[in-house]
Amino acid sequence: MAILSPSILSCDYMNMEKDFTACKENGVKWLHVDIMDGHFVPNLSFGYSLVKSMRPITDLVLDVHLMIDTPIKYAEEFCKAGADYLTIHVEADTPENTMAALEKIRALGVRPGMKVAMAGNKSPSEFSGMNIDNYCQGLIHLRKHPKLLDELEPRRQKGFKTTFYVCATAMHPNTFMDSPADEGFWLGAYPGITGFDGFLRWAANSWPKDPYDDASFKTVRRGNLHWRPGDTFLIYPRGELSSRLISLRAGVVAAEKMRILKEGERETVEKALKKLGEPYGYKGAVNNAFDFSAFRRAVDEFVNKAVIPAASANEIKETKTFNAVSPDGLNEVRLELSESKGLQYSVLRRGKILVGRKA
Repeated sequence: MAILSPSILSCDYMNMEKDFTACKENGVKWLHVDIMDGHFVPNLSFGYSLVKSMRPITDLVLDVHLMIDTPIKYAEEFCKAGADYLTIHVEADTPENTMAALEKIRALGVRPGMKVAMAGNKSPSEFSGMNIDNYCQGLIHLRKHPKLLDELEPRRQKGFKTTFYVCATAMHPNTFMDSPADEGFWLGAYPGITGFDGFLRWAANSWPKDPYDDASFKTVRRGNLHWRPGDTFLIYPRGELSSRLISLRAGVVAAEKMRILKEGERETVEKALKKLGEPYGYKGAVNNAFDFSAFRRAVDEFVNKAVIPAASANEIKETKTFNAVSPDGLNEVRLELSESKGLQYSVLRRGKILVGRKA
C-alpha cells in the first residue's frame, strides 16, 4: 500500500498546525521530517526540538529521517521528542554503532527504519545481524564484490529487496544520448535474469532552465565525461518520452514477463534465464563488450514465446493497470496486464489513445 508522506520542509513554520490540519483533512496520515546536519548532507534543517514542538499539535504519524553523522548520539532524543518512525543511514557510522542505535530505538518503543545510500562497496552480509529491507548497490561495484549476486535469493526469501543503480559517471551501461540503442533495455531486463528486484537510474527529469532552447549542462564534468544535451533526462518537459526511456521501459516489461513465467515454473525458467544471460553479464555490460541488441533479441524471443501461456496458467483474474502522467498533464502512459490480452501499453492525450500496442 502506497503511503503519502509530505515533507514538512515545505510547511509554514509560523503556523505549522494549520498546514498539518490541512494535510489531515485531505487524507494524509503521515508527515515526513527531514533532519539534516550540514555534514552528512550539505543542507541544514532542524533538530529534535522542532519534532518535540510538533507532537502536541498533530496526531499524524511522524516519520523522522536522520540524515546526520553518528545517529547513535541523537537517536534517543528524537525518540523521546515524539517520533513514530526513525530512519537512519547505515553508512553514517560503524556497523556496531548502527546496530546499537537500532536497538536503542526499538527499546524506546519507536519503529526503526533503514535507508541505504551506497557510498561504499559493502554487501548486505557485511552488516552482520542487521536487517536491511531495501539495499541498492552500484552496478560497477559488482566487479569487486560479486558475492552480492549470491545474496539475492536468500534476501528475497526473508522478504528483503535488493536493487542496483548506475550513476552519472558510469559510461556503460547507461542511458546517455550516445549509449547503444538497447543499452537501456539491458538495464531494465537484467534484474529479471539475475534476481535483482529493480533498477535505479540516476536521473529522469533533470532539465536545465530552458531545455528546448539549450539542453546541455555546460559546466558539469566528471573525469573525462561531459554531459551532452539530453544526457540528464529521459522525459522531456512537455511529456514526450525519449527513445532511451522507451528502450528502458521495454526492458522492464521483459523483466515483468520473466517474473510471471517464474510463478509457473520457477526452477525451469531460472535455469533457462541463467543460460540466456551468461554471454550478457554485468562485466561485459560495464566494458561495453557485447551487442546489446543481440541481448534484446534473445530476451524478446524467450519471453514473448512463453509469456502468454504462462500468464493464462497463473490465472491473472484481474486487469492490473499502471499509469504515468506527463508534467504538463497532456500525455498519459498506461500499462495493462490481463489474462485475456497479456501485457499491453498505450500513450494517451486527454483520454484519447495516440499509440496502443501489445508489449
